[in-house]
Amino acid sequence: MGLILTRSPYLVSREGLDNNAQLLVEVGYYDVDDGGLVIQQSYTLRYRNNFYLDIAPLIRSSIRAEYSYWGSAYTGYKYNKESRLEFLCYVRITLSGSISGTAQSDVITEFFATDGYNYIEDRYNYPATEELEGKNFYAGSSDVIYKLDDSNIRIPMLQTNQELLNSAVSGGADVSFYRDGELLETVQFETDKDFSQTYYSLVESDSGYDSYLNRIGKENAIIEESKCLDDFFDEFKTSDVDKIIIEVEGQNPHIIDVKTISECKYDPYRVTFKNRFGVMEDLWFFKKSTRSVSIESERFRSNELPERVSGAGNVRQDREYNKNGKTSLTLNSGFVVETLNESFKQLMLSEEVQLYDFKNDIRSSVIVKDSELQFKTSTNDKLINYTIEVEMSNNIIDNIS
Repeated sequence: MGLILTRSPYLVSREGLDNNAQLLVEVGYYDVDDGGLVIQQSYTLRYRNNFYLDIAPLIRSSIRAEYSYWGSAYTGYKYNKESRLEFLCYVRITLSGSISGTAQSDVITEFFATDGYNYIEDRYNYPATEELEGKNFYAGSSDVIYKLDDSNIRIPMLQTNQELLNSAVSGGADVSFYRDGELLETVQFETDKDFSQTYYSLVESDSGYDSYLNRIGKENAIIEESKCLDDFFDEFKTSDVDKIIIEVEGQNPHIIDVKTISECKYDPYRVTFKNRFGVMEDLWFFKKSTRSVSIESERFRSNELPERVSGAGNVRQDREYNKNGKTSLTLNSGFVVETLNESFKQLMLSEEVQLYDFKNDIRSSVIVKDSELQFKTSTNDKLINYTIEVEMSNNIIDNIS
């Protein structure tokens, strides 16, 4: 089934129909249990003298992305104000019209849609489904994933094959985790249930913890440092994998390299962003970070004449109001491979970014302040480190009302 990436135009032609043709666009979600479309919004469009209609803005306006964090996984798209949480927006279009005044049969086409985008180099109505199926539903921007030692590892997946959504059809993707060539675990991406965005990890997904140490802190336990314990964690690390293989029957395996970083000096941050497929993806920043605060206010000049005449010594003419501030962080990735250039580009283009303070277990919505990114290569730059600045999306003083 086709996938519409709604941040880019999706053009529907009236083909050879007369210019009085019309297009019915129905938007909702796919009900896995009933196997059909549950309509949330519908639009009737007329071509008039146009040959193409762009339906992407209508679909995007019907998608309200609300990511919930559960068990170390971001998941969910919410449609309009419904409480039902689904991922993929489901779209059905019906083209109706006549040729030289003779009515023609309706043409019905169905799609999935996400809040993703195409590049200008892609042809219009880019077949994103073909790319995803060619990668066994892997929706990440790079085949190299960096992770912090003892942290959760999360893999973005996006399933858009409607045939596999039928529970009667066997299939799906087997996601296998390896370390030093040894198979640690294999989990199945169940296409009849998990056609939405899904993350797999070796940290139990239902536990709600990002790491072993995070679990200890949340359960009010205490870990005492010792050489024996350090040796234990050196040998048995949570989610310590170096390769992930995603396999689908009849397809070539898709291989992802995993690089685990141990950072004992700086406080690491995880940035989670919505990538070009409309799927949340992680990037880690392991090295030095700096925090700053910017303050804004408005001023007025008050009439202090009575106080001045009375001889008051502390007269204040200039006063401030609506004073508030924003917190910003400058983050450094540490040395990464050139393959991650695409990941940083998609981070810069993302309109949905989350920041996770691993040390303090704090999640925040942020905005990337940088408007320019200079790509680095191993040839020109030898060692590649990226620095970005993010700003908290909320003010320091709560003024939400």
